[in-house]
Amino acid sequence: LAHLEQCEFCQRLVDQQTPHGDSLVFALRQAEKETSSPPADLDRLIAAAAARETLPPHATGTKEINPASGSVNLEMFIAGLRQCGLIEPADIEDAIASAQPKDARSFARALVKAGRLTKFQAQALLQGKHQHLVLGSYEVLEPLGAGGMGRVFKARHRKLRRIVCLKVLHASDRKSPQSVERFRREAKTVAALSHPNIVVAHDADEADGMPYLAMEFIAGKDLARYVHEHGPVQPTAAAQIILQAAAALGYA
Repeated sequence: LAHLEQCEFCQRLVDQQTPHGDSLVFALRQAEKETSSPPADLDRLIAAAAARETLPPHATGTKEINPASGSVNLEMFIAGLRQCGLIEPADIEDAIASAQPKDARSFARALVKAGRLTKFQAQALLQGKHQHLVLGSYEVLEPLGAGGMGRVFKARHRKLRRIVCLKVLHASDRKSPQSVERFRREAKTVAALSHPNIVVAHDADEADGMPYLAMEFIAGKDLARYVHEHGPVQPTAAAQIILQAAAALGYA
């Protein structure tokens, strides 16, 4: 920790590999901000992070459509909708005729209410960020989480209509050939594994310079969210979880 406080290179490296989406790193950083006696030792930071029981902002789910966040007008919203390809052109025209929208926000709400867009998609379009709502054969539906190498989204195959987890490389890492190669290597490794305790890899490809990995979607909460909401897992259940994870690691 003392070395990290003095070494800018290692600080940048840690930030690149463990972005704010990582719940442990987020909690540690928040605890560090609130620790009054510098320099904070690692044990104290971990204890403070555990006491906070804090998850990063993305873990709270998709936000409601926020009127204050809209940055495009109606014409720009419709143009983005046409460009991203989430809705067929004829259906867009039908939606416009049916909703008779006065502005971008009212049209976004109407499309969400009709089930044509998710709240996440509508929010992205309102902010003019429609470029990556469709990646290859997949429609991005909503964010699920983030880790050291990329972000994970709930997505849907456009033709098969199958729901998947779509992992994409962080924007900062896409500029690094080493990070891109590591991501591709991870995809190949996951695709080679077949075990009840390991998610199935369906597809791996690249769209507009963005590598992605499509994996089996499993509904429910991850362990971090469960512990955050319900507290520590009982010993018997915890043992079963550890055994399942160990079985997967042993197989890998």
